[in-house]
Amino acid sequence: MKKKKILEEQTDIFAKEETATLYLADLLKEKIQDLQNEKELKKVDFVYFKNKQINWSSSYEYIISYMNGRWKLRNYFVLRSILTRFVMSQYSLSNIPYTIEKINYSIPRVLDLYNLVKRLSEKNIGSLICILRRSPQKNNTIFKAMLQDGKVSTEKYRAIVQTENGHPINIRSCDPYLFELIASIDGAIILDYKLNILSFAEMIGSRPNASGGVYRGARTLAALSASYYALGLKISEDGDMQLFENEREIARI
Repeated sequence: MKKKKILEEQTDIFAKEETATLYLADLLKEKIQDLQNEKELKKVDFVYFKNKQINWSSSYEYIISYMNGRWKLRNYFVLRSILTRFVMSQYSLSNIPYTIEKINYSIPRVLDLYNLVKRLSEKNIGSLICILRRSPQKNNTIFKAMLQDGKVSTEKYRAIVQTENGHPINIRSCDPYLFELIASIDGAIILDYKLNILSFAEMIGSRPNASGGVYRGARTLAALSASYYALGLKISEDGDMQLFENEREIARI
């Protein structure tokens, strides 16, 4: 009888958790859709030419390109999904009011980052962006292990990405042209999980366990090494993107 009661209680808990999860998923989907509607990210259908390349778009997030006899589909929806999943996974989702608060805070910032990264890809600006995981360790401790110099090397230039009070500027208030500028500089942009810009032009140290044998290029290997501490996003000069997490490639766009 006692076992039956415990089983019924556990079943009730699982049912409540499943209901809460479905509710939060619907809320997340609705929030993204509302923000997209605000920015008028509606379906379009057009063809344009750029750098001897033909680009055909059936929506804001799907671009088909043709160049040098090759067709390529760039699915930016995958990028948006990965960014959203990574940022939201940094929070505990057990408390519904807390989770709703974090959804309302995070989703607009994720979409801002998404639009900035998409812009870099469309402009063929080679860059590396690292979003640090939430960690009990201080940033300086992470930098010591992650960065080539063991510390932030652009200290005297950090004012470029700081507020008047000396705090890091958030992606929400970052000018697109400023982001393009710091992204185009050799090295990585470092953001925390709240998408505050901590630094830029940082050299990532190599990790001995990073399986770089199948990859080529300093930026790709840096993204792979950084993925031990962060979500590593590498954009190449042809606009292609690779995303790395936990020292493995998770997507290619």
